[in-house]
Amino acid sequence: MVKAITKIGNSQGIIFDSALLDTAHLKISAKTLEFPPEQFIKDLHPFIKALHHSDNDGCRDSNQPLQDDYWFLPWMREFKTPYHVIEVNNLSVEQIRAGSA
Repeated sequence: MVKAITKIGNSQGIIFDSALLDTAHLKISAKTLEFPPEQFIKDLHPFIKALHHSDNDGCRDSNQPLQDDYWFLPWMREFKTPYHVIEVNNLSVEQIRAGSA
């Protein structure tokens, strides 16, 4: 995966050295294209500098709130980046801070 992205970037004169990982888009892409999201994360880990969080059913980008079983939760300790974006529908800032949905 990294080689493919680097090759595309190099052909366009782009230097690829950092990435934002959108966990909801990865969940959908992995299900649709039938690849393990864990391998994608491992391959791109050195480049991931920011994380964009929301959840969905794996079929549609619905920006569902994060629950206790959020699929990316086991990976959170792997990323020491201070940049985390949360995009969820129908929650106030107070609800997000409190961790309630």
